[in-house]
Amino acid sequence: MKSILLCLYLFTLGSRGANIPTELDSNGAEDASAKLNDKSIISKRAVGTHNTDSLYKLNLSPVCFSARGNQFATVTMPFTGKLAAMKLIHRYGYVTCHRHNPVGWSHWGCGHLKDYVNVVITTSRNIIILPPDQFLKFNHQAGKWSKVPGYGADSHELILSFFTSPRSVRRGQQLRVWYGEDLMGWTEGDNGGRVCFDVYGSFV
Repeated sequence: MKSILLCLYLFTLGSRGANIPTELDSNGAEDASAKLNDKSIISKRAVGTHNTDSLYKLNLSPVCFSARGNQFATVTMPFTGKLAAMKLIHRYGYVTCHRHNPVGWSHWGCGHLKDYVNVVITTSRNIIILPPDQFLKFNHQAGKWSKVPGYGADSHELILSFFTSPRSVRRGQQLRVWYGEDLMGWTEGDNGGRVCFDVYGSFV
C-alpha cells in the first residue's frame, strides 16, 4: 500500500513539473528578438516642452558635417510614419563661413551672424525639406542661411519643424544634414571646420 501511495505522489510531482515554463513561447521569442535586433531605434523619450508626441534618437554615435567639400551627415528613418521635426544637439566641433576670422567659429553657422543658422536637411537627392522656406527668404538666401525663431549660430541645440504639416517618411529612408553654403557651393572657399551632433526625430 505504501509503495502505491509513493508512486502516486511521485507521479503528481512529475505532472506539475511538466507545466513549469522553461522558455518563451514562439511568439514571445520572436517579439523579443525583433526588439533586440532593431538597432535603428536607439532610444525614445518624452519631448517635454516641444509640442510633439515623442522623440527618437536617430544615431548610435555622433554624426558630423563639414562647412565645405560636400561633406554632409546622414541619418536613417527608423520606421514609416509622419516626421514633424528634427532636433540636433551639439556634441563637439565648430564650423565657420570665414576661417581666417577668429570670431567666425560657431555650432550651426558663422560667429558674426549670431541670429542665423546655416543648417539644412535634405533628401538623398539633395532636395531641401528643412528649414521651411519661410525662414530662408532673406539677403543670404543663395547660401541657404535661415533665421529660425529661438535659435542662432551658437545655440546648443537646434529644432527644425515643418511649418504646416508633418512629412511622410518610410523606414530606411536616409536624410542628409548639410552646411547650407556647402550644399549650394556658394562662397565656400573660405569656409572651415566640422561639427558633430546627435539627431532626434519627432514623430506624430
